[in-house]
Amino acid sequence: MIADFFLFLDKYFWIDELGVLNVLTFLLSVYVHEHGHYFMAKKLGLKPTRPIIIPFVGAYVSIEQSENNLDIFKVAIAGPVLGTIFGLLCFYVNLLTNNNFIYQLALFSLLINLANLIPLPFLDGGKITKALGIQAIHIIIAGVMFTVAIIYKSYSLAIIGILWLVMYIFIKYQAKNYAPIHRKTAFIGTGLYLILILLLVVHSYLLI
Repeated sequence: MIADFFLFLDKYFWIDELGVLNVLTFLLSVYVHEHGHYFMAKKLGLKPTRPIIIPFVGAYVSIEQSENNLDIFKVAIAGPVLGTIFGLLCFYVNLLTNNNFIYQLALFSLLINLANLIPLPFLDGGKITKALGIQAIHIIIAGVMFTVAIIYKSYSLAIIGILWLVMYIFIKYQAKNYAPIHRKTAFIGTGLYLILILLLVVHSYLLI
């Protein structure tokens, strides 16, 4: 199982000709993403630190906690927005140049930002959906998991669906609740969130 995992990584996420530059493309992609958080937090006066490189993990920005849902949303989505713009730029430059380094930058940028939009508490997607007040998206995701589990008789997926619902209940009743975002703003924010996901899914699919 572990050997198969590393073979998968080698096949799709490692270009032999680039060598250690594969790692550099990953770090650059994360660094751009974190700068999105940094610039927005600085604009909002939340006293962010410069993105810090964490070996074998990526980068991290320390930000003063806000109790304003709109600020939380803006900071959370700024990373994926900048990361998506960078990823799309690399995607189209790669179409023109067919350059392995640019290809890896596009691949990592698209996938990293897509993964970050998953609505889990420790990811940007979790912060975004909570700030927008659309945590019920967890029920939809769990419903899709249960439907697929029934169709394909996948007990493991059903268990994941149950755990996802438990996580949703925990988030809903344990997390701090700040003043809700205005309905029109939340509608626009939700649209932006879904558009980012759509762009990243389509371009990741085309690239891989």
